[in-house]
Amino acid sequence: MKKKILIIELVILFIIIGCVFFILSRKSNKELDMHSFIKITEKNGFKIQDVKEQFSEEIVKEANVAYNNNYQIEFLVFNDVNSAKNSFGFNKQSFELDESEVIDNEDISKDKYSIYYKLTKNKYMYVKRVDNKLLYFNVDGSYKEDLESILKKLNF
Repeated sequence: MKKKILIIELVILFIIIGCVFFILSRKSNKELDMHSFIKITEKNGFKIQDVKEQFSEEIVKEANVAYNNNYQIEFLVFNDVNSAKNSFGFNKQSFELDESEVIDNEDISKDKYSIYYKLTKNKYMYVKRVDNKLLYFNVDGSYKEDLESILKKLNF
């Protein structure tokens, strides 16, 4: 009888520990917002330009470009998910029109997120949507490692 109670207590303890780890891991994987995008890119030597005026207020809530001497990264927050999906589709289509020989690419589309990147001999093209947010760049392929480092820091 005492063994059964001990086993039950251990199972409950492991369930509680598992829940704690799950909750902590979800908090550390905080969703990227515009404030975080600006803070992280500025910390990594980028200048920021607000480009919201280039878009309709009815479609885009926030839009900024992080740039340095070599390339720029665009981050947009749309008013709704469908607008973000449409923008993702447009950018993906423009990347697909590039007929350069593909070295690597990925194309994933889910309900909450979509990602498309294409690496050619000369270009690194990337667009990712998570809900109503979109990150985009189209840069010289020699900056691939730099961009992957920034993507990791943005956790997007």
